[in-house]
Amino acid sequence: MRVLQQMASMAEKNWISENMKEITLRVSDESLLPMLRKLFRSMDGVEVVTRRRKKSGLEKALEDVAAGRVYVAADGDDLIRQCLED
Repeated sequence: MRVLQQMASMAEKNWISENMKEITLRVSDESLLPMLRKLFRSMDGVEVVTRRRKKSGLEKALEDVAAGRVYVAADGDDLIRQCLED
């Protein structure tokens, strides 16, 4: 924790607004995230942006198959008939 505080104070001293940079942190231990967010939000000129990866269509389709949300139909008419029955 002390090392992070020293890093934060050094970053504040060296901050130059016209040379804005972006740093990406990959954190494997999620229990550290609240402390890191608090640390970075305490620094002037630092913005914390959380990005979540969107699932691809294939990933969503595979989840549907695993959950049993699939239909089997002989042709288009059979599919429409099944949908109307539900």
